[in-house]
Order: sequence, then C-alpha cells, then structure tokens
Amino acid sequence: MSVDPSLDVLLATTARVLEEAAFIFSEPASPASPPTGSVVEATMTFAVTDQPGHHGSLMLSASPGFGTALAANLLGVEPDDPDVTARGAEALCELLNIVAGCLMEEWFPDAPGCRLGIPSARTVAATEHEARRAGAPVSGSLLSEDAERIDCAAFLEG
Repeated sequence: MSVDPSLDVLLATTARVLEEAAFIFSEPASPASPPTGSVVEATMTFAVTDQPGHHGSLMLSASPGFGTALAANLLGVEPDDPDVTARGAEALCELLNIVAGCLMEEWFPDAPGCRLGIPSARTVAATEHEARRAGAPVSGSLLSEDAERIDCAAFLEG
C-alpha cells in the first residue's frame, strides 16, 4: 500500500472541514512570521488496520482566540458567550478528529480501516510549537478570513 502524505491534501481537507463544520473560510498561506505568545496544539495518533508500518500522528494548532471562535461556530453561539471561552481546546480537538477521519480516506483509500486515537490538546509557548512543527515531514498553514493562522502537521511512519 502506498501512502501519499500530500501537503495539498492535508490543507485542502482541513480547509473543507473548517468551512463545512464551522463556517470558517480559509486558504493555504505561507506563514509570514512565527506566532507569538501561546499556541493551542491538538494532536492525535492513527494506525492503519492490518498494516503494521503505517501509523503516525496529526496536529492542528492555532491561537487560543481562534479556538474560542471555532468553539462558538461549532456550538452556534456568540464568541463572547461565557461557556465558549474555556472550550477552545476542545473545539480544536473535535476539528482534528473530523479532519483525521477524512484524511484516512484520502491517504489510505484501500485500507480495511484505521484506528484513531483520542485527540488531546495542550497550550505551549509559540517557540516550542514552532520547533515541534519544524520536525513534521508534512506541515503547512492556513489563513482564515479573520487572518488567524491554523497550522496543520502530519508525522507519518511506515
């Protein structure tokens, strides 16, 4: 089974899911400058069923403010709603879960199935995030219509 971990597919899939699930429009972008402050990183593992060498992890990351806006859009409430402020990391994890399911179909179309891990999120310093993202074999960024940067990365093995 060949794997095509295309950056174009990663970015297009993430942009499509953002648009369809959260009504957030974005396009591929070259990050002009690294993020500052803190970054929320959502990560999850995956493994292709019956293909022991095909596994890895995925990461979506953005500013805490983007996470709040994403949560508001997913829940259908205003961004200043008190319940939304603390749910940005959860929203980014949910987005990653949807993106991962779509990517498995794109990257492993002939696989009998895939196991997806449970997404988790953490807030890290922008410098730590940039160092981790730089180590990803497949990595790129989207820019939302509100000029928010969303980083996408895949760490593939096998």
